[in-house]
Amino acid sequence: QPPGAGLPAGGAGRREGRRPRRGPPPRAGAPAPPARLDVQSTLVGTAITLPAPLGKDAATPLPLSLQAPLPVGKGEVALDLGQLMRLRGRMGAGSDMTGLIQFGGGPLAPLPAEGLVALGSSGTLDAAGWIAFAAKGDGTGGLRAVDLRVAQLGLLGSTFPDTRLRLQRATDHTEVLLTGAAIEGNVRIPTDLDLGVQGQFERLHWPDKPPPPEVAATEVVAAPDVEEAPGQDPRALPALRFSVKDLRMGALALGEAQLQATPVANGLRVDRFTTRAAAMQLTASGDWLRAGEGRSRSRFDVDFAAGSLGELLAAFGLAGVVEDGETKGKLQGSWRGSPGEFALARFDGRLRVDVGEGQLLDVEPGGGGRVLGLISLAEIPRRLSLDFSDFFEKGFGFNTMGGEFVFADGSASTDLLLINGPAAEIRVSGSTDLRLQRYDQRIEVLPKAGGALPVLGALAGGPVGAAVGAVAQAVLQKPLKQAARTVYSVSGPWKEPKVVEIEKGPPPAGGKAPAIRFLQTPQNKTDPLK
Repeated sequence: QPPGAGLPAGGAGRREGRRPRRGPPPRAGAPAPPARLDVQSTLVGTAITLPAPLGKDAATPLPLSLQAPLPVGKGEVALDLGQLMRLRGRMGAGSDMTGLIQFGGGPLAPLPAEGLVALGSSGTLDAAGWIAFAAKGDGTGGLRAVDLRVAQLGLLGSTFPDTRLRLQRATDHTEVLLTGAAIEGNVRIPTDLDLGVQGQFERLHWPDKPPPPEVAATEVVAAPDVEEAPGQDPRALPALRFSVKDLRMGALALGEAQLQATPVANGLRVDRFTTRAAAMQLTASGDWLRAGEGRSRSRFDVDFAAGSLGELLAAFGLAGVVEDGETKGKLQGSWRGSPGEFALARFDGRLRVDVGEGQLLDVEPGGGGRVLGLISLAEIPRRLSLDFSDFFEKGFGFNTMGGEFVFADGSASTDLLLINGPAAEIRVSGSTDLRLQRYDQRIEVLPKAGGALPVLGALAGGPVGAAVGAVAQAVLQKPLKQAARTVYSVSGPWKEPKVVEIEKGPPPAGGKAPAIRFLQTPQNKTDPLK
């Protein structure tokens, strides 16, 4: 390093004992012994901006011990960073070093024949940070090979346990190989970065985010927000071209995936990200940009489709809540941190979902019956089976389900989630606190006459009677639906929501009851009662 590089501010290094080591005075006529440099420091006051595990802030102590001959090329250099890393090596012609960098404990391996080799084990390692560092070529010219076992490998805000990382340098590229239970693949970093960094993975099982802390029914203190992982700078990444054969996000199997991303002035532009699996297809684009010192923000548009909402929820680990239901949706918004740090509790934006014919199953409360924490779908058929057992005894079949949800400040709300079925129409509005895991919602149930009126008409006999029943249903459907209307309040924690009936019958005066329309024919236009 240049003279003075890495020294603590304010001359602290001098007080901590940077001094040449000198032996006893030489005898008359004897050659002077070689001088040696001996440095001991806590590195308090010095920040190291390398990726983890070598990075640290200025306030954190990290014992440093350095011994080197003077001049440096005259012997072996020894550097220790606490229990984190040891370096032993010799300087060759110019500034090239042959040596060993060993992480963790254990006896030192032999020095390599040439270049620098890194071996051993580490508790953490920032993979994306080191890939970006290697891509820029800063200080990596002499690093020939790396073979590390990492307890927690960090990649774009998430961690992959028990992973082996190997690096091999060739003439025109550097290849990084990652192997573990959750990740297996390679990343190729060309010397000419304009060609883009390419990654090919057999599997990439992105770990699920830990759930927010459990919140008691009487607790009102907000659960802590998810903190952004440190050291994420999207400006450091080059162009990316990645493919994955088996991509998973927690319990959600996304199948084959493709990613294309391009550097922009303040970060990274994701031109296209696609996934294809049996349960769902997804297409996304957006940006990951720097948003201040040590901060970043992701903004994306995501379109998704699934042949069955039930299968999609099962992929999320919510099996047995919904059956069938072809689904299309669009997610638009942003969140603090990298794309890999997405969480609903930190998401600001909108979600639009439209679902085709399916059924809400009659499941026990407290099970997995929640869709995005917006409404306990398990509670609907359960409650309706109590109040409207003739219609909903085995769950609730629906023709369509759709609504738009707004996410902001850890809360999700909707003006109207409409579930329209042959037996009833269900309207849901209100919000849920995604951090506290609590509901504040209103569910309005409007049972339909269904087949009852045509049956009454059929009692009159023949086609004429059936026609009479059909006309009666068309004329009286909405008035009867309003008369049987019931409104519930859903509040409290997700696991034990409190459902209370708050209204019965037609809306109060001034309410927004649907207008009554009469079936008109040329004969009754002048007198609707006909």
